[in-house]
Amino acid sequence: MLLIALPAGLVVGAVAAAAVYADATRRGLSTVTRLSWAGGAALVSLVGFLVPALFSDAFYRAYFVGVKASAVAVSPHEALAVSLAFGVVVSVLFVLLYGFGSRYGPVAGE
Repeated sequence: MLLIALPAGLVVGAVAAAAVYADATRRGLSTVTRLSWAGGAALVSLVGFLVPALFSDAFYRAYFVGVKASAVAVSPHEALAVSLAFGVVVSVLFVLLYGFGSRYGPVAGE
């Protein structure tokens, strides 16, 4: 699973970081602020993909209890789909956090 999660995290993290950096540049935020948000997007995206791969037992236990309570076993395709979906959702949530945080948070007036 790690052989799929790591490249996926790097690709999605790079896309998220590029989108955040481009928006921050367009809005005229300072260089430190742009790099901080973009680096945060890349790091959070990568971590979002690595968590299911590195902590698979706890991750799938939480998945079975919270989402799919009647499951007996998880298929390899389902495991891959859930892991990748988790990483994408974490990445999207961070980009949304950037969107709201940079517009209405403490750096909004920059």
